[in-house]
Amino acid sequence: MRFKEGDKVMARWPGSSLYFHATIKKINEDDDSAEVLYEDGTEMDIPLNYLANESAFRRKSKSPSRGRRSRSRSPARSPARKPRQKAATSEKKKVTRRINKSLSTTTSSSSDETKVNLSPSRVTLIRSDRMRTTEQKGEEVRKVTTRSYQSKITLEKLDNNDEAKQRADTAVLEARKTIESVKKQIRHEYEFGGPFGILFQYLFTPLAIIALLSCCSYNKCELYTFSLTKIPQTLKAYYDPTAILIVVEYFLFHAFVYSLPLGQIVEGPRTYSGSKTEYRISAFYTLLLTILGYSALLYFRYPVTIIYDKLLPIATTSIVFCYVFNILIHFKSYFASESELNPRANTGCTIYDVFMGRELHPRFGRYYQLKLLVYRPGVTAWILMNLIYLQKELAQSGTIRPSLAVVSGFQIFYCVFVFFWDEAQTIYTFDIKYEGLGFQTLIGNLVIVPYIYTMHARYLVEHPKAALIPTPILVTAVALLVLGVALVLLSGYQKTYFRQNPYDPSLSALESIPPYRKGGRRLIVSGYWGFVRHPNYLGEILLGIGYGLMCGFSDVFPWIYAIFVFGLLSHRALRDEVRCQEVHGRAWDEYCRRVPYRIVPYVF
Repeated sequence: MRFKEGDKVMARWPGSSLYFHATIKKINEDDDSAEVLYEDGTEMDIPLNYLANESAFRRKSKSPSRGRRSRSRSPARSPARKPRQKAATSEKKKVTRRINKSLSTTTSSSSDETKVNLSPSRVTLIRSDRMRTTEQKGEEVRKVTTRSYQSKITLEKLDNNDEAKQRADTAVLEARKTIESVKKQIRHEYEFGGPFGILFQYLFTPLAIIALLSCCSYNKCELYTFSLTKIPQTLKAYYDPTAILIVVEYFLFHAFVYSLPLGQIVEGPRTYSGSKTEYRISAFYTLLLTILGYSALLYFRYPVTIIYDKLLPIATTSIVFCYVFNILIHFKSYFASESELNPRANTGCTIYDVFMGRELHPRFGRYYQLKLLVYRPGVTAWILMNLIYLQKELAQSGTIRPSLAVVSGFQIFYCVFVFFWDEAQTIYTFDIKYEGLGFQTLIGNLVIVPYIYTMHARYLVEHPKAALIPTPILVTAVALLVLGVALVLLSGYQKTYFRQNPYDPSLSALESIPPYRKGGRRLIVSGYWGFVRHPNYLGEILLGIGYGLMCGFSDVFPWIYAIFVFGLLSHRALRDEVRCQEVHGRAWDEYCRRVPYRIVPYVF
C-alpha cells in the first residue's frame, strides 16, 4: 500500500484542486478512502487518489555551486547589459507565444490539474520548477490550468453567454449523476405496507377522523362502546354549504397572503439532485394577518363559534379538499423535471406515488412553495381552533377554567415559537426535506393537525368535571409541558445554529463527528443531540402526556393524541434514520454507536 496510518501527506480538499498538509488517521480499504486530519483541525473522509506525497510539492533547490557562482565584470563590460535585457525580452515573448499557441490548441485538463488564473492584467504561469509572471492587457478573462510536472496549459473561455450555457449543461449532467447515485443507494422497498397498506390508509384515515369527531359529545364519550353505527348516517351531517364556504375562503386567504412579497428568501437544504430550493419565509406575517382577521370578526360580532358547531361538516369538507388537491398535485408532477421527483415515490405504482407525493418540492414560479402553502393553513388553524374553544368556554360558562387555559396556552405558544417565529428552521424538518407532497402530508396538515391535535381543548369544553384534577397531577402536567416545549425549541435552535456555522466560538463546547462523504455535514454528538438521536421527538411525546394529564383519567379519549404521536414519531424516526444513513454513511453509523437511543433513553 502506498500510504499508511500516521503518514504526513498533502491532501486535496474535496470540491477544489487545492492541496493542504494533513495526517492520515485511518485507511478504509473497502471503499478506497482515508480519514485525514488537516492542519486546521478539520477531519474528513476523502478518496485515496486525493492523497499525494509531500515531496512532490517541494521546490527543487538550486545547485550550491551555481548559487555561489559569481562573475566579476570590468567597467568596460557594463554596456553588455542591454543585449542581455533584449534576450530576456525575447525569451518573455517566446513564452507568451507558447502560451497563446497552447491556449488555442489544447482542451480542458483533468480534475487533478493545478488551476492558474489569467486576468485582464496578469497571467500567472506555474511550472514544475519555477513560476513566472507575465503582464498582459486587453485580453479576455480566461481560466488556465497546468500540470505540476509539465508545462501543458489549457484554456477555457469564460464568455458570459458561453459560461452560462456551460454551467447549465454541467448542472444538468451533475444532477443526473447525483440522481442515479441516490437511486442506487436508496432501498427499493415500499413504506407503510406498500400499495395494500396505502389503500387501507386511504380508506381508514378519513373514517378514523370522522369517528373521533363523532364519538365524543357533551358529558359523555362512547369510545369504549363505539361502533360504526354511532357514525352519522345522513348526508346532512357531512354536507353543509356554509362549511364549504368557510374551508374554501380560508384556504384562498392563505394562498393570497403567501403570494405577497413579504419576508425574506432563503435557501433550503440540498435536494436529492444536489440543488437547493429557495423559500419565501413569511409565516409570521401570515399569522399576524390571520389574527387581525380573527379580531375583526370578533369586533363585528361574527359568531366564530359556528366553526365549533359545524365541526364535522367542516372536517369532512377538508378531507374532500385533500383528495382533490392530491390528485391535482400528482398531475402536476408529470410536468416536473426528473431532478424534482421524489426517488421514493416514483415507483410506477400510481396509488403509492399519489399517497407519498411524486414531486418532492412542488412549486409555482420560483418562490411559491406548495408545501409551505399547506403547512401554514394547518398550523394557523391549530391556533384558531384553540381560540374558538376558549371563546366557546367563555360564552357557555362566563369563565375559562385553568386546565383549559393551560392546554390552549401551551399549544398556541408551541405553534408560534416552533413554526411561525423561525420558519427558516422548519424547512429542515423531515416533512419538508424528505417527504413528497402527497396524501399523507395533505391530510396530516389540513385535517389531523387542526381537528385532532386540539381534541384536549374540545374535551375540556364538553366535560367540565374532567377539568377538576388534583393539584399534584396539575403540577406534574405543567412540568412535563414546560420540559417538552423546552426540548423541542432548544434542540431545534441548537441544531440550526450548528448547521449555520459549526465553528462558531459559542458552540465550541459541542462535540461533533466530521463528515465521511463529500458534501456531508458534521454531526453533533453532545448537548441535546448527544442525549438521544431525536430529542425534539421526545419533547413532542412529553407534550402529549402533559395534555393527557390535564384532562384526567376518566376517559381514554384525551390520551389518543399521546398514543398517536408516540407511534407516528417512532415510525418516523426509523424512516428518518434510513435517509440519514444514506446521506452520511459511516458518520451516521458512528453517531448511532455514540448515541444508542433514538427517542426514550434506555427504552427506544
